[in-house]
Amino acid sequence: MNDVSKKIPRCITQRLARYYLYIQRLDEQDVEWVSSQDMATELDLTSSTVRQDISYLDFSGISKRGYEVGRLKNILHAVLGLNRSIGTVIIGAGNFGKALFLHDNFRENGFEFKAIVDKDPKLIGKSIESYYIQDIQNLNNIVKKLKIKIGVIAVPAQAAQEVADQLAAAGVKGILNLSTADIQIPDGCVLVNSRILLDFIRLAFQINNENERVRKPTVV
Repeated sequence: MNDVSKKIPRCITQRLARYYLYIQRLDEQDVEWVSSQDMATELDLTSSTVRQDISYLDFSGISKRGYEVGRLKNILHAVLGLNRSIGTVIIGAGNFGKALFLHDNFRENGFEFKAIVDKDPKLIGKSIESYYIQDIQNLNNIVKKLKIKIGVIAVPAQAAQEVADQLAAAGVKGILNLSTADIQIPDGCVLVNSRILLDFIRLAFQINNENERVRKPTVV
């Protein structure tokens, strides 16, 4: 992590990640310039928030033109630590885990899926492209040998805490919890919960709540 990123508050870092994904799309579309207002409108923010956040990057736009997309993308890429490969292991070789493992966008952004493991004897040894599903009993050696930094939990809720304990004991630096379980991790390990099912429930509520009369697109 560079000196710039160390000074950025976590809440702003979360927005910088949203900026990066948006700027990445613009760059793929060969858009050369973007204004703070365009970014604000797209991401449901205010233009002043966008300008203040980007000021942490020691990067400024040009009057009446905005920000140069290519340069902003490169700076965000570096500040967010995506310019270095991040070794990642997926725990759970079910449909969800395999779909993540094969998703190219993660690798393109620096997340290198180096292994996928499971405890099911029927899955262990089966191939996913050029990789083989490995036994979770070998997780400690896998993490150390492949220099894994992130563990992704893609197992049923009842098994999530046990998997988190194994990942922490193996020495991963961060855990992405895709299960619906609340898990505990030791100090020195970073936890992010990604609750896709909860997002579906929130979306269903927004759609079905008869008292909610939405007249314009709503971001929740």
